Amino acid sequence: MSASTRLFTSTATGKPVALPPVIGFLVAAALVAGGGVVAALLDKGLGLRDPSLIFLTSVVVTAMIAGLRPSLAAAVLSALVYDYFFTVPYYTLRINDPQDILAIVVFLAVAVITSNLMSTVKEQAVAAEERESRTAALYEFSRELVAVDNLDDLMTIIVRSIATRFGADAILLLPDNGTLKPRAAHPAGATVPATERDAIGFAWAEGRSAPMAVLTATGGRWIHVSLGTIRGEVGVLSLDMRGPVSLTIEDGKLLDAFTQQAGVSLERCLVDAIRTTRPAGDANNHSTYSRDARVRAMADRIERMQQEIVHLRLDASELLKSGESRVETS
Repeated sequence: MSASTRLFTSTATGKPVALPPVIGFLVAAALVAGGGVVAALLDKGLGLRDPSLIFLTSVVVTAMIAGLRPSLAAAVLSALVYDYFFTVPYYTLRINDPQDILAIVVFLAVAVITSNLMSTVKEQAVAAEERESRTAALYEFSRELVAVDNLDDLMTIIVRSIATRFGADAILLLPDNGTLKPRAAHPAGATVPATERDAIGFAWAEGRSAPMAVLTATGGRWIHVSLGTIRGEVGVLSLDMRGPVSLTIEDGKLLDAFTQQAGVSLERCLVDAIRTTRPAGDANNHSTYSRDARVRAMADRIERMQQEIVHLRLDASELLKSGESRVETS
């Protein structure tokens, strides 16, 4: 791998974020203030002695709307408002009655536990919806690929579906006389800059063992994914993410599944094209193509293994030198 490329990895957790942090804390403050007003009105009209359930409601609603951290802030703020306005002496944070101290401590503990549970439930619900959406998208993509037997139509579906799903510009490159050339793009006219050649070559050479490479020299906005099967590589899909790559781990897995499906469909279509263009009666079209693809894949793997052996030898040599230096020191 050249100095200008790196493997694509995602540091995102995949957890949904309901609101930006600042907005979330503002929502927490507003809900606590609203709970304080309601508690004051009930205390004045009905002689409410313990407003903890009202403030707990504010904490729960904050967890549902804004997530865990704002709900924890709402719990602390609720405890302070509870102490300042509803415990004797009023309008001070000092507490004289041990019963009030116990009530506030218990309220804070319950509020923190409840906010954590509600936030977890919300995240699980959103994650379940996202998984369902990804599964439906992959099913629809597979269904469209199976229904097409024309190479041009197939390439159009691949770039359009992946570009739409991931909000990127997609360019499909296929080998032609020893070089990879663009064959389809979405939106029409999208191109890959010359600065991406190293990353494209790396993705093509490494195949599925290194499915995603990003060129850091241009800010890490490109992803180049190898399209291939167990019989060899078929092409490369280049994605311009229109900004720094920010795919979640789950979206990265979905992109990998999309490209695997695309690789299988492209191979099927190319095999059919070879079968129809060769003379009639040649029954070995498919086996010849498969054998050639397997030979290319094996050659690539042997080359990668040789490179790994060189690296292992270097590592072993460094370890031996390190061991000798320790022996001499001792």
